Amino acid sequence: MPFSATVPCRWPDATVVCIASGPSLSDADVDFVGAVEVPTIVVNNAWHAAPWADVLYAADRDWWMWQAQAGIDDSQLPPTLYGMDVLALPYRPTLRLLKLGAASGLCTSPDSLASGGHSGYQAINLAAHLIGFHGRIILLGYDMQPSASGAHHFHADHPNGRHVNYEAKLPHYVNLAAALQHHPALELVNASRETAITCLPRAPIEHLL
Repeated sequence: MPFSATVPCRWPDATVVCIASGPSLSDADVDFVGAVEVPTIVVNNAWHAAPWADVLYAADRDWWMWQAQAGIDDSQLPPTLYGMDVLALPYRPTLRLLKLGAASGLCTSPDSLASGGHSGYQAINLAAHLIGFHGRIILLGYDMQPSASGAHHFHADHPNGRHVNYEAKLPHYVNLAAALQHHPALELVNASRETAITCLPRAPIEHLL
């Protein structure tokens, strides 16, 4: 069955960092995380910034196609790969596929992720599974807004020119903050240097690790 993966509680009670590809992501912040050697999940092209990460998550079939077309093989990527689109399997047969769960909030079933409408949001739920909903998740590169120069990523635009519809997706983070009230042992902190997410606590990465 294509959707057969479940997420283990790999790092119980740990601190884990989720690195997305917002324009405020800096080499200094990524290098700081790497030096601390904290468990790390990268989202989409953030693996270029942190190729040493433990886990890569990308939901989009097209994104996996672009990696295949670029000749990226498994040896260049983080060792554990998760996604959600069965149509991505021809491009990355080693992908562990999870199910689409609720529209937002947090899914507690280890085979499912709440959507939030984009991979960065889903990676947060993935992180929660990996630490058993007990520990701290730190966000980097979760800008959910363009930079002052109009950039949508720390890297060049994707081949299709698309980016997250911020206005439509930001309300999902409000629902995420509400869902955290049901998981008092789970802490979520946004360490992104610039962000439109106002419903989560913020702190600089160097104050958290």
